[in-house]
Amino acid sequence: MAVYSFNRQNAHGRLGEDFLDAFFEQRGNYVQPATRWQQKQGIDRIFARESKLARVEYKTDFIAHRSERVFIETVRLDQDEKSGWAYTSQADLLVYFIPGARVIYVMPLETLREQLPRWSALYPSRPVHNETYTTRGVLVPLAEFERFATQIFRLHTNSS
Repeated sequence: MAVYSFNRQNAHGRLGEDFLDAFFEQRGNYVQPATRWQQKQGIDRIFARESKLARVEYKTDFIAHRSERVFIETVRLDQDEKSGWAYTSQADLLVYFIPGARVIYVMPLETLREQLPRWSALYPSRPVHNETYTTRGVLVPLAEFERFATQIFRLHTNSS
């Protein structure tokens, strides 16, 4: 069973965050990094546009393009079982970036939570390990996840 490096995963996540910040700023959003307090609530960014604010959680998934499944964390298993980000995030929107597929999905967390009981019944749950803790999540097929996204951005490669 693969054990992921927390530091490496964190660095990959930062690369995804930088890309997403630039992407959404180019589309007219003011993107503000979350405070430490907001980060503890599962909020990575605040988007502002035309006097509307949205609390956003970013996820960057470097495996989904190969597995064709999205990992939705339902349980964080460290010393005590704790609910995963799917339940605990206080964000309004989930921005799920799959660099290998060059796609960004935007989904209200409320929609994800509405679908989660059905997804949990239909699709397998798997643990993911790193050096300091383990999480468990539901593996939702990309096509199913995509059905509930309110926005889908398919990124084009620049060819010379």
